[in-house]
Amino acid sequence: MPAFFSRLFRSLLPLALILCWMSAAGCDRSPLADDLHDARKAVRLGDIASAEKYLERYLRTEQDPDLRWEAWKELLEVIDSGKQGRSWLIDYLETMLVEYEDDPARSRDILTRLGEANEKMGRFERAAGYWSRLIDEPGLNAEKSAEVHRRLAAINVRLRRFEAAEENLHGCLALPVSETIQARCLYDLADGAATRELLDDADRYAQQILNMDEVEADIKSRAGFIVADIQEQKGQFAEALATFQTVRDAYPNPRVVDVRIEYLKKKVKK
Repeated sequence: MPAFFSRLFRSLLPLALILCWMSAAGCDRSPLADDLHDARKAVRLGDIASAEKYLERYLRTEQDPDLRWEAWKELLEVIDSGKQGRSWLIDYLETMLVEYEDDPARSRDILTRLGEANEKMGRFERAAGYWSRLIDEPGLNAEKSAEVHRRLAAINVRLRRFEAAEENLHGCLALPVSETIQARCLYDLADGAATRELLDDADRYAQQILNMDEVEADIKSRAGFIVADIQEQKGQFAEALATFQTVRDAYPNPRVVDVRIEYLKKKVKK
């Protein structure tokens, strides 16, 4: 008889759980709901360690991908605001990337955060790897792709991979984006060429920006500064003076331009 009742109890247990779930009263919340509720409460109270514990336990059990995504995002916020360090954040993001590799929209979000986090930690090789993966992700729009090309180019410059950086920026220019975004890519090319003392290349890229119509005044003034600097290096002092005077008001740091203008005025008078 006891064995019979034991079997009966086991057979009725699933039904009882279903009825409990459907009932508005008489049943406690599931442990999963408790964990999520308690994690959010802990965040409000500033108890980061407890919030992390509850969210990790929730993620070990919950199966629904959308609910898991929300919990992951909350966990990332908790880690980012805690004292664990950015390396913990990267570890969680890499775990998420494995879980959501077949979800393009979420993969793009994770790769972006991985690129940014690794850059902030100075892990430039790893950051470049994630930015490169992001460029190849399906569904990446042209504007976002241009931004990633520029970030990857900046990393390659830092790593002294100048040809790779130039290739990244030409990839940016090949995208169907606005003149404003193209001008930013051209400015990066001009600035990089000027730094490497490739004056003709730098002048050519900067002049392209000056000939554009829909360009921010800030970018146009920076391009003009490059042109003026090259003119000065070539001994074209009157031309350089005129160019500096043209860009002075829109340049982010007018005092720097004023110094160059005063210097060139003396050179022109001689």
